[in-house]
Amino acid sequence: MSSSKVATEYDMATKKSKRLDRSKSRVLPLREYHNKILNYLISYFSEQTVDNVIDFGAGKGGSMFKYLYNKFKYMTLIDISKNSIKEAKNRYINNSKLQDINATFLVGDISSIYLQQKIKQEIYDIAVCNFVIHYLFSDKNTINNFVKNVYYSLKKGGLIIITTTDHETITDKEFRKTKYSEINFISNKESDYGEKYKFKLEDAVYDQAEYVVYRDVINDVFIDNGFELLEDHNLVFDNNLFKNELFNDIYRTMDDDMRDISGMYKYYVYRKM
Repeated sequence: MSSSKVATEYDMATKKSKRLDRSKSRVLPLREYHNKILNYLISYFSEQTVDNVIDFGAGKGGSMFKYLYNKFKYMTLIDISKNSIKEAKNRYINNSKLQDINATFLVGDISSIYLQQKIKQEIYDIAVCNFVIHYLFSDKNTINNFVKNVYYSLKKGGLIIITTTDHETITDKEFRKTKYSEINFISNKESDYGEKYKFKLEDAVYDQAEYVVYRDVINDVFIDNGFELLEDHNLVFDNNLFKNELFNDIYRTMDDDMRDISGMYKYYVYRKM
């Protein structure tokens, strides 16, 4: 999918989301579970003194309060959707607490090598890419450019935290349809890239094209670009990290379908060598 088409889709999705009262969404417990996971991951992997975070595919800035909670001093938010970045900036301007963090908001294609003309080099301690990278696996060049941008932005030893789809569950027919979601594959696996499907998630994802992210492939791309893998786990099925009281209350509010949806995702953490 072209960058311009992605931007158009996300600008339309932003307008749709403004009409929703998310507090009344049936999938609210799923959102809360994923938000708590990301906040925990950021906290867990930033136990040492870290100051700067860069958010690739930041959307409307939903993670800004996570960065505030974890006492970052500077954040850069990037998204291809100008409407999303406009909304993120407005949220920042209209919240005095968020202004405790210095912030930069950028409209840009995170899979374009030209992004390096906009972002600062080697100043960030942590990068975050939350539920975005599965849109970049259309071809090797697209994902490779993204990883190069991450490498360019991070300090040596800096980390990137990624949440994305888990190929083992996303390709399993058992997970193709729940009462809140639906997956329809458009193409078969012919290579490591470009295996396309459409995904719908109630009140969140509007029949958008995504691509399967194979674990070995994403690992190879990051390792080839100077990173090492620290951790990767499914968000539900194989992760002892989350089997603690922090998540029990929210997890119990999710029904089996929500748990299956959450099980379609995993996280990766890489460190710049």
